[in-house]
Amino acid sequence: MQKFRVILAVIPQSENPKVVVAKDSFRDSAIQILELLSSLKAQNDYKKNVPLADVPTELVCMWFDDFWHPDDTLKKHFQPHELSALTAFHHFFEARVDYLPSSTEGLEALHSSSKWSEIVDKAAQTLKTLLPDGQ
Repeated sequence: MQKFRVILAVIPQSENPKVVVAKDSFRDSAIQILELLSSLKAQNDYKKNVPLADVPTELVCMWFDDFWHPDDTLKKHFQPHELSALTAFHHFFEARVDYLPSSTEGLEALHSSSKWSEIVDKAAQTLKTLLPDGQ
């Protein structure tokens, strides 16, 4: 049986409180990584907020080193259809990562890459699988 935490948060300037159900922080991390991978704006914001970071390298490492561990951990946190989408995204990303510009070329070069555009689009599709009602 899965356990859920219910968090009641009042949205600023809203009369209606919103109930957010968060299954766990591992799942939340996956969603946050996919949100970052799926948004050029978020990637640019990350660069502005963490100017010393090598953002292209960070974006790749967040997925391959920090998140993706194809063991029982993933099975514990995701439904089968979600796990299938994550696995498909992983293989899609993995097949393109070696064709991305060098991180020394910077975020602008990454954003100009057609392979990166494909990854960004696939991350957005995958993210919809994990969000309630495909938000």
